[in-house]
Amino acid sequence: MLDLIGPPHPDLAEEIEDICSQTTSWKGIICRLWPYAKYIEAVVTGSMSQYVPALKYYSDEKLPLVCPMYASSECYFGVNVNPLCEPSEVSFTLMPNMGYFEFIRWGKTGQLFDGFLEEERRGRGASA
Repeated sequence: MLDLIGPPHPDLAEEIEDICSQTTSWKGIICRLWPYAKYIEAVVTGSMSQYVPALKYYSDEKLPLVCPMYASSECYFGVNVNPLCEPSEVSFTLMPNMGYFEFIRWGKTGQLFDGFLEEERRGRGASA
C-alpha cells in the first residue's frame, strides 16, 4: 500500500494539525487547508442538496460549488451547461450519447419480452 499512497508525511500532518488547532470554528476550514482551491465540485441536487449549507459554511462561501454532471452510479446522463450557477438554479442538458441505456421490450401478453419463452406461451414454441 505504501507504494500506492507513498510514505507518511509527518511535516504535512503537523501543518494540518496546526491549521485545525488554530481555529475555534470550522467555518472556512476548506480555504485554510487548501488555500489554492478554486472551487468545490459536488453533487448539489436531489438528496445531496442537504449538504449545500455545510459546504458553504466550511468554505466560508468563498469557493463556488460546481455541479458539472448529472449522474447515477451507472453512468453520466447529462451536463450542467452553467456549472457556476447557484445550486438552486442547476439544470441539466441530457446527453443520450453519454451512457448505455437498455430498453427491455414488453411482450404482447403484457409480460417482459423474453424471446423464446414469449413465443412458447403463444403456442408457437418448441416442437418435439
